Amino acid sequence: MFGVFRGKLHLLAHITPCKTDGKDATQELTDYCTETAPIVTDLGTIHAVIGHVRTRKCYGIIDRSSISVRATFEVDSESSSDDEEY
Repeated sequence: MFGVFRGKLHLLAHITPCKTDGKDATQELTDYCTETAPIVTDLGTIHAVIGHVRTRKCYGIIDRSSISVRATFEVDSESSSDDEEY
């Protein structure tokens, strides 16, 4: 069923996109009142994480991301799953 992904570790994220009427929260103050259907995606496709705050029956987006600041995910070369017990 999983084909080439069989036997490999994948980190997934459950996210709910919001409708911003084409506004870019990195460029201007942006709010939203409507969300789209939740989706599950590979964590590697996520480029930034934002927050929101309820305001006037909608939500304002808090976006501190910029081109010079991005989250990265690195494998810790000093530990391995063989060394750890769960």
